[in-house]
Amino acid sequence: MKIHHYDSIPDVKEIGDGIFKTEIPQPFYAPNNIYILPEGEPTLIDSGYLANLGMLQRALRKIGLSLNKIKHIFYTHNHLDHLSAVLTIRYYTDAKLYAMKGMASGIGNYLEHVEMFNRA
Repeated sequence: MKIHHYDSIPDVKEIGDGIFKTEIPQPFYAPNNIYILPEGEPTLIDSGYLANLGMLQRALRKIGLSLNKIKHIFYTHNHLDHLSAVLTIRYYTDAKLYAMKGMASGIGNYLEHVEMFNRA
């Protein structure tokens, strides 16, 4: 898998009372919006594309978090640019994953999808 490098660390902006947002650039189209609720049991809404997991980790550090402190991850839909990072994060943290009923069955063969994206 090709890892994409960028010159800067994405900004993390507070958009509401205790709600933060970062935009992680994607290698194939528009940036991913990832929402962070750092208080209590830190939570992510979406996780971004696997190749940009390091960028997410660096963005989290800006607000005193790291991936291993995340306790809950919600993914909004089963596109690889929204959940491929969470499929890796779940092996390194005890975070609970949340999605709408039936979404897991729609993911299919993750490795096959990644190979297809890399070829494209």
